[in-house]
Amino acid sequence: MVESKTPVQGFGEAAEADVLHQIPEDERVWFADRERLGWVFCVGLSRYASERSGRKTGAMFRLVTPATGKPNFECRLQCSVGSKSVTLTSGPCGSSREAFERAMGQAAGLPFHDELNWQEALREKVPFDGMRAPKFVNSVAIGMPAIVCSLHWGNREHSREVHSSSHVSRVDAFNDAIELALAMGPAPAASLASVKQVPSARPIAWVSAVRSQTGDRLGGAQVSVDFLAAGADVICRIGWGNASRRSVQSQPKATRVVAFDQAMLLLKRTLVESTNQDPPVVVPRPKSGPMGAQDRALLSEAKERWGVERAWLMRLHNPSTAQIQRLHDLNTFQVLLDSLRCYEIDRGARDVALGRITRELQRIHGEQTDSAKRIRFASSLRALLGKRFAEAGEAVTLTPSFANQVMSRGYPPGIVIQELVKEQLLRRTPTGTLSVSTLGANLLERHIGIDVNPGSVGSSLPQGVMRMLLELKDAKAEGAAWI
Repeated sequence: MVESKTPVQGFGEAAEADVLHQIPEDERVWFADRERLGWVFCVGLSRYASERSGRKTGAMFRLVTPATGKPNFECRLQCSVGSKSVTLTSGPCGSSREAFERAMGQAAGLPFHDELNWQEALREKVPFDGMRAPKFVNSVAIGMPAIVCSLHWGNREHSREVHSSSHVSRVDAFNDAIELALAMGPAPAASLASVKQVPSARPIAWVSAVRSQTGDRLGGAQVSVDFLAAGADVICRIGWGNASRRSVQSQPKATRVVAFDQAMLLLKRTLVESTNQDPPVVVPRPKSGPMGAQDRALLSEAKERWGVERAWLMRLHNPSTAQIQRLHDLNTFQVLLDSLRCYEIDRGARDVALGRITRELQRIHGEQTDSAKRIRFASSLRALLGKRFAEAGEAVTLTPSFANQVMSRGYPPGIVIQELVKEQLLRRTPTGTLSVSTLGANLLERHIGIDVNPGSVGSSLPQGVMRMLLELKDAKAEGAAWI
């Protein structure tokens, strides 16, 4: 990939037709995407699209030349909708600006939030026996979503189902299916003759099963196992402790055995994480009080970096198991730091999540030191170069591998470039090209064998942040107001 004002043939339009003239002059650079042949992108244009739409939005363009010989431009936007990602396309247009505006017009019709607590809403609005979790199907891969919600309830003898019309939002499709279900009504109860008689099984000693699978990790703690009804499903809750009690619970499952197995996995993970903190950080409980500027700055930095990394993970076409788990963790972190949503996480699961977010905040806090920043700058330069060392004056380009590296660590590529230029590690010529400065070459030489510092896990957090985490851990009812 070679950087220039118009590195891709056909994208040198007149000012009134070129979409790049809507962004600052020093950012008007097209880059060819090597992973998607024929497509180009501009970092500044994606940032401009995000500002206009109010959501994370990536913009890509393609030049289409039909048989008539007149070139057409197509714009494709990747927009976030709640926890999902939607791809919109403009179709062939006469100019890149027209294609961009047409796609942005479609983005304006997307909902911002597309999630509900589906099980709770079902129990409240349609408490029919045997009601299962809703199923959503989007029949459109590119363009405005066409989502259909299906509801199923009843028993083996009498089962019922409804399917909504197509909607842009899951919430709208869900509400449509709710109206259809209410109009149909509950399914008749199963007759006694239809109930299959099974031989009586020996009851399971659930507490003994917990003891046998955890060994001596619970010590002398009292253990309890409870099963809660969730419609036609069941939830298993395992509690332990003496004066201070903790608990974990499963998701709704079809049988007690399946629910118990999932709760045991959560319990084992909690016990492992509680013993793997080496060394344990003992922090005296600070007195309650307002957050300071350092506390707010750390939380703001963390939220911004998590948002960038989350957007990058959602754009991956084939994420690994570790990347899927990381996306789940980032969603949990954002919920925990939202005073209106933190109680969506169960008390037992909240304890596990708090251990993870504490270590995450400690890592981000440790990366704020000058030495950690210099190591991060060196790593970013190596990603731009594609090698570990360079001479002063060597040109660099914004490659997809560089964008993936910095976004996986929570930094937008454009901001990283600005930082490197500001620190005089990169030089930007009047034509917009970038090259390694003498300071940048010296930095690479000093850190030739060092990669990004993951941060000090033992670094002490600001008092306000630690107090907020402790209060969230001990809270039993809503009413938190730390953010």
